[in-house]
Amino acid sequence: MASFCGAFLTLYQVIQEDLKQIPFPRPRYVTYAIAALVTGLSIAFILNVFQPFGTDRFKHDYKIWILSGYGIVAALSICLYYFLSLNLFNARQEDRWTIVHETFDLFGSMLIGLLMCYFYFLVVFGFKLSGSGMFSFLIRAGSVSILPVLGLYGFLFSQFRDLERSTIEFDQPEKVPSKPLSRPLHKSITLYGTNKEDVVSTKEEEVIYIKAEDNYVILHLLTKEGIVSRHMIRSTMKLMFDQLSADIFISCHRSYIINIKKIISLTGNKNNTKVSLEHIKKPIPVSRGKVDEVRSLYSAS
Repeated sequence: MASFCGAFLTLYQVIQEDLKQIPFPRPRYVTYAIAALVTGLSIAFILNVFQPFGTDRFKHDYKIWILSGYGIVAALSICLYYFLSLNLFNARQEDRWTIVHETFDLFGSMLIGLLMCYFYFLVVFGFKLSGSGMFSFLIRAGSVSILPVLGLYGFLFSQFRDLERSTIEFDQPEKVPSKPLSRPLHKSITLYGTNKEDVVSTKEEEVIYIKAEDNYVILHLLTKEGIVSRHMIRSTMKLMFDQLSADIFISCHRSYIINIKKIISLTGNKNNTKVSLEHIKKPIPVSRGKVDEVRSLYSAS
């Protein structure tokens, strides 16, 4: 338990200042539920296949189901934690969610999962509650669990470390449109999200592509210095597309809107077409039903 707390405090000191400003597109509950299911299945797989912590010496007619129970308990505990986090603990933090919030949620869900697994252990094997026994259980299980959690955190940091939240506070709320603006006629555009505070003012030629991220969208914009900046606002892809010029932008995939003028090349066959865009290293997927339209617009441009 001491090693777990020490690692947690060290991580807290590292992220307290620099990372608390990095926004994070908080996933929907279904995404958390899927993550909990994967976690539970992983726990059941590890316990039954590798049999750590002396479980190889455990003999029982229903051993597989008993060990798998740890995974079920962990998955249900994580689901419960995120349900409470989304609807109670952090219900009002949605629009200010950062990678720090997400990190603490990761550790919180892990701790709750470990505690519930300990109580499951007591019930199944008939042991009495013991403070030293609980700490010993948490240390052993936490030493295994903390590495995947830190790995996941590292992945999240690498994916969103350059992300910015584009927000303007309006002094006069009546100026905020109640419905999506019609497609702009000029190159300068203002894209509104579903919240009145979420807005991005830019030029159409600076928008390279837009990607869906659960309840948010991430705009990839080209700065005057030739650097790609990423801006996150709470919105739907339909709302974004309705504010863009249809002769310049196309929804090539349910998760992507691209600027036709930024296309460098199209590769792959009709079942696996990808489009390469200027200043973007990773190719963008194109849905099968959109391949012909994208090719036609690209040729015309």
